[in-house]
Amino acid sequence: TLNNIGTAYSSFGERRKALEFYDQALPINRAVGDKSGEATTSQELSRLLLSRSGIVALRELIEKKFTSRSRLLVARSVLLEMRNLATALRETSAGAADRLDAALEEVMVSAHEIAELELLHGIGVGLVQFDESERTEAERLTDETSIAIQLGFEPDVPSNTLQVATLGAIERWRQRGANPFADRETSRACEVMARSYEGIYARLVRELPP
Repeated sequence: TLNNIGTAYSSFGERRKALEFYDQALPINRAVGDKSGEATTSQELSRLLLSRSGIVALRELIEKKFTSRSRLLVARSVLLEMRNLATALRETSAGAADRLDAALEEVMVSAHEIAELELLHGIGVGLVQFDESERTEAERLTDETSIAIQLGFEPDVPSNTLQVATLGAIERWRQRGANPFADRETSRACEVMARSYEGIYARLVRELPP
């Protein structure tokens, strides 16, 4: 049946094809009065759509990495509400909306930890076009561990090795963000990555013996 074909595609990770067959199966199940088939198809559709949305992955990521950053999450929520206000204000006063948007952008730039939250959110919901290795790097970089582990090294790696790697990463992400084919969200995410590495480099320099 169409539902079984969809399940088969889903089991092989072919979510797009699975959705196509579930979409075809649902109205047929309804038309013939197959309540059991309709329920199964609806459940599978819901599961796949939720998975594709990135919400589940985002929730898990926040629970894993940002439980200790509850104040940052509240601050981010406030900023999102302010952005919504700017959007609504644009209908009556475009100039005021522009000024509010500019002020919010300044806050985001100065509060880098919030920018990192935005980065992980963008990755989770698919707004940021990173490949698998880049997503892994972003998650590792924003983890609250040792600098060596954040950079993908063993804990006993010499500081000069870490410095060289950090400078290389800054340059690499700046070039990635300057790609003319990159969309706005991805370019902004690349800049956040570069600034995170700059923060790590500053920490490395501060920790050098006098």
